[in-house]
Amino acid sequence: MSRPLVDSADRTISSRVFTDPAVHALEQSHVFSRCWLYVGHRSQFKAPGDFVQVLAGTVPMLLCLDDAGQFHAIANVCTHRGGRICQLEHGNAARFVCPYHNWTFNNRGDLIAVPRQHSPGFDKSRWNLMRAARVATYRDLIFCTFDPDACSLEDYLGEMKWYLDLVLSSSAAGTEVSAGVHRSIIHCNWKIPAEQFGSDNWHFQGVHGSMGRLGHRNEDPLHANSFHSWTANGHMLISVAPRREIPGANTAYLDGLAQQGNLSDAQLRLLRGSLVMTVFPNLSFVYFPGLCSIRVWQPIAADQTELWSWALYNRDAPEAVKEGIRTQVTRMFSPSGMLEQDDLEVWTRLETNLKSMPPSFRLCYEFGAGEAGTARPFPGATTNLQSDTPAFAFYKHWARLVGQDATP
Repeated sequence: MSRPLVDSADRTISSRVFTDPAVHALEQSHVFSRCWLYVGHRSQFKAPGDFVQVLAGTVPMLLCLDDAGQFHAIANVCTHRGGRICQLEHGNAARFVCPYHNWTFNNRGDLIAVPRQHSPGFDKSRWNLMRAARVATYRDLIFCTFDPDACSLEDYLGEMKWYLDLVLSSSAAGTEVSAGVHRSIIHCNWKIPAEQFGSDNWHFQGVHGSMGRLGHRNEDPLHANSFHSWTANGHMLISVAPRREIPGANTAYLDGLAQQGNLSDAQLRLLRGSLVMTVFPNLSFVYFPGLCSIRVWQPIAADQTELWSWALYNRDAPEAVKEGIRTQVTRMFSPSGMLEQDDLEVWTRLETNLKSMPPSFRLCYEFGAGEAGTARPFPGATTNLQSDTPAFAFYKHWARLVGQDATP
């Protein structure tokens, strides 16, 4: 009997999880077709008829706002011959006309016109665009799912909502994203960066060691507010407390939010440091004081990921704070960013190495095995920053979804 892809007996993971096209195909039908997937932010929509092109797993979609204020996630693929019905990345339209044979659809995905005479009994309603079963929002984030039987988005996020609120609801005005999007093609499997951005503070010293040598690291990994957390449904988070408070525009801004009562003491303490989190399967956030970015790891192929990222900030933040965040995101987490260039190089090397190994090759996730965990006044299970347990929990949830249950 072959070993499972994710083996709880010895806390190992098969390299096929990151390299095998058959596993990638299995994910599309068992993970991305069943989970809630991030597809947009409210601030990208200003008026009825606005739309943006997005991806939901590998499916090209249009996220549209209709006249009633409802969001619709519809496939950007014509049901006649598979043409791309919209070529623009974003815009405003009440209808979309496929340029191949001019089938016309409204912004809810309904087929409304066919230009030539069709056969008697032709039923246009049979040929509406493929669409997500449900679209829902949490704060300003927009998600969709293809599974009509999926739990509610609120239940799916569960305890992770408390951590999301750190970056999404420190102001009653809500948040907005930068007008532009950074995009990068990464020659690695999407799970490699998704794992790192929710459970791997350990890599920082090796991959980004130059920052420490330049004096740019400000971390206290042994502080009570430095920990890993993981929750149901595969979500996970890294929190790292600062060694010292660094005065500046962002510090003053946080103090002002706290004085307005928008932040609890516990929330304010965590926002003084760094937060990096992954909402299963492929949505991540990175927050440093004065920097916040939304990042989506689009699963293009088993060995290829397209990273989409935006700067994120409070809608009513002073323009100086917004500009500072946009600048820092570009400096640190963009295709030319100091930290992102380090990561992209390592991830590509990991994929190349794993593809060169035999299918029997397995990876070690045993650090923290058998730990009872540490009680902290924060949601979810928590442990120290050296543990592999949050990452392994991510893969155990993934394994259950793809039918490779890792539970002994």
